[in-house]
Amino acid sequence: MARPAIAQEPGPCTVSFRSSVSAQGFVHPGVGLTEPILTNARRQIAAGQEPWTSSFRAMQQSSAAGTGVTSSNRSSTDPGKPASDAFNSQGFNGRFIADGLKSYTQAVLYVLTGAEVYRKNALDIIRIWAQMDPAKYEYFTDAHIHTGIPLNRMVSAAELLRYSSCADEAYPWTDADTQAFTHNLVVPVIETFQNDNNHFMNQHNYPLMGAMAGAIFMDDTALYQRSVEWFTVNATAKDQGFNGSIARLFRWVDHDDKTGRPIRTPHVQHAEMGRDQAHGGGDLTNAVIISRMLLAQGTKVDPGAGTISHAPNAVGPYEFLNNRILAAADYFWRFMLGYDTPWTPMAYAISPDGTIRDTYNHIADGYRGRYVTASFWEIYYHYQYALGKDVKTMAPYYAEAYAKRPGPLYSRGGVVGNSWDGSDGGGDSWLFAPAAAAGQTTRPLSNNSNLYEVEDRYTRLAGDVTTGDGYVRMAAGSKIAYLNGATDRPKLGFLVRTSGTAVLHLHTARNGRTLKRDYPVLVPNTGGKWRYVSTDGPMDDILFIGVEGTTVDLDHININAAAELTGPVFPATVADRVVGWAGAAATVDLGAQAAAGTTYTATGLPKGAALDRATGVLTWKPAGAGRWTLTIAADDGTNMAARRVTLVAAGDRTSALAVAKNGYSHQTGYESATESAYRDAVVAADHLRKSGSDAEYLTALAGVVTAVDGLRTLSPKLALDGSLDYAGLVASSTTGDRIVNLVDGDEQSGTVYPQAVNLSHTFDFGPDFRVSATKFGVQSNIFADRIANSAVFGSEDGVTWTRLTPGVTAFTQDYNTLDVAKDLQGKQFRYLKIQMIKQLPDVLYGIVRGVFELTEFHIYGERVQALCGRRSGPLHRRGEGGHRARERQAGGGAVPAAGQPSAAGQRNRRPGIE
Repeated sequence: MARPAIAQEPGPCTVSFRSSVSAQGFVHPGVGLTEPILTNARRQIAAGQEPWTSSFRAMQQSSAAGTGVTSSNRSSTDPGKPASDAFNSQGFNGRFIADGLKSYTQAVLYVLTGAEVYRKNALDIIRIWAQMDPAKYEYFTDAHIHTGIPLNRMVSAAELLRYSSCADEAYPWTDADTQAFTHNLVVPVIETFQNDNNHFMNQHNYPLMGAMAGAIFMDDTALYQRSVEWFTVNATAKDQGFNGSIARLFRWVDHDDKTGRPIRTPHVQHAEMGRDQAHGGGDLTNAVIISRMLLAQGTKVDPGAGTISHAPNAVGPYEFLNNRILAAADYFWRFMLGYDTPWTPMAYAISPDGTIRDTYNHIADGYRGRYVTASFWEIYYHYQYALGKDVKTMAPYYAEAYAKRPGPLYSRGGVVGNSWDGSDGGGDSWLFAPAAAAGQTTRPLSNNSNLYEVEDRYTRLAGDVTTGDGYVRMAAGSKIAYLNGATDRPKLGFLVRTSGTAVLHLHTARNGRTLKRDYPVLVPNTGGKWRYVSTDGPMDDILFIGVEGTTVDLDHININAAAELTGPVFPATVADRVVGWAGAAATVDLGAQAAAGTTYTATGLPKGAALDRATGVLTWKPAGAGRWTLTIAADDGTNMAARRVTLVAAGDRTSALAVAKNGYSHQTGYESATESAYRDAVVAADHLRKSGSDAEYLTALAGVVTAVDGLRTLSPKLALDGSLDYAGLVASSTTGDRIVNLVDGDEQSGTVYPQAVNLSHTFDFGPDFRVSATKFGVQSNIFADRIANSAVFGSEDGVTWTRLTPGVTAFTQDYNTLDVAKDLQGKQFRYLKIQMIKQLPDVLYGIVRGVFELTEFHIYGERVQALCGRRSGPLHRRGEGGHRARERQAGGGAVPAAGQPSAAGQRNRRPGIE
């Protein structure tokens, strides 16, 4: 087979390097990329080897790789001048971010291909930025975070241009370029934005990677030495809780910082995983980018102090603190792959005197399973190939993650992304792969970006799971985690194959959105054929899938199901119970809304029952009393849908009415309209029981069942703690669809602060209802200042408010309660509001952030109905809600049809697999 040409670029030349070691001892080029690294990459691409060739082709597809690329800060009237020479805002910094990637891409393409157009483009961009005015630099919000990557990239580009050329160089790098670039960009960016070692966790390493690159370019020994120590230990940081060094970010944990007690099994723990996994992955990517520069310079450090050392026991960045970066990567991927991962509460804010101000008490679920911001594979290359170590033995979870890594092009949410374009870096890891890594391939990108091939990227968590030819086989009781599959699409289609009925149990981590802990999808017997079953979306980065019933083969997930899979849909209005009596012939239409030619099957049919295969009409004449659960399946040849229906036969007509009423409780208070509908249905049925025909009475019994399903409890209570299950009861709320997060018992899900109105949230129970309370339960996320010092108020009109809680919420992440004043505990209000009285400074920097964010808000009280303009209490004595009673009496085994809520779930539907 012919090897692919390295490139078909305009005007190729032979690029040579002018590698050198400066008087100060710096290797050039040496901002990560060195002559040996780039020479190897060129050789491997020319040979068509992986991982270089496919990654090189992906880089060529980047918008930053075009031959017509120009600076984002180029003047429209004078292309050789900057549009602005003032570096003083986030908006302007966007140009720097864009040009950092462009200049780096163009410079790399130049040394790999020899096409001088790339050298010219990179040089033109750098010369624009070399004309910035040092007097016009001004720190802006988060400047330290967002200038590090672009400075690192642009300095790396400048380093490549400075130390490489063609024989007859048309666009030479000059001493004037070095002076202008250094004086007008590198120095002021470092001094203005990157000159502090007290930033929070990975906010420390972003500026550090820029400053270290600048130190190498400028041969600045002092700045380089400082940068190395800031990377390894950062001993002078004021807060050792959020110090972003290797030693503190990837921390050795031997005691519980919340209790002060030692733990049985000390271990390395990645601190920022207590925040979320986007930041956690970024920490490790940053560590790799900075380690590149130390490795390029041959820098070794003292194994404890982390300062540059030439002693015999000095170690490289990866070996520092007993392979600390590798241990943190292994810990990170253990959790990200879906495995249970132990966590010990650890301090993230420590005062200079050693006082712990707050702790991360759990691993954060946000972004769990996502690969996009966790591209740090050079650690694997270093240990497996440069050192000849067995990574599977040293770091098995990291090795597993490496084996499942996406390619340079990946699909996310149906859109193809290019890892080279990542604003947080890491997409260039392939350049640093040593020659021994030849043949390391990744799974090819699917031809259809809407299809998530489960076999490509999943973790076996439990049970019998095997990978077949393009599918995953899951036996009953098994569980997997599908990774890197986020999508906001409203419907998901699972291509499955079974020889019996099964249930897929789905749940996912979330990024602050609704969490569905266990969303069951009924899978019918497909008869060994591949069929789609669909359910509501969206889903987040990780999807846990469990199987109950029988073995399921799972091929892929179609995230475009809403547009492509218009399969059968069983009407949600049809009851899940059919009530009859011995000897009565019933006919029930169980058909779905479906295409012509759809066929129906049923499992579990009792004697005397039959299902019309063409229409889904059930005929049933029970010989005696009994109870049977059927699975009805509709198949259009591509899609299948299923539902479960319970047939209940009483012994006679009178007993049938009692059976139909099952689920109604005299001890429960219901909304008057739903209870009136129920009573009317019972009266009508009772009348027909005495005088109606069998057909009329069966229809009336069906009406009673429907009325029972439609009952809405006045004061449904959470099984979690007995507080009011109000998420489906409010008429409106400032929390929007995130209201369900406030009663899920999970401090990681909740509102987001832009939803708050004047540091408050309001709940309107509507003109027909009122709420009284004895106390309220409140919880914060990891930032306790976002809810501390709040009180709860009640109102009749939403304008005039009565303060209900004399106390305020505590400054704590822990769940805490507020008692209602004794004289107000029986008072009823249409509106409730939780309002921050005055925000307190945060634990990190003592700054008032102006942010209000709830994760839990519980109401311990009752909802009552206002009748004829007057408030009244429950119509019946309080007791367990009718929906929950009905679920128990139905045997607890009912599962909704795919994509359909159960009747019980319609009141409080939590949409999607979020």
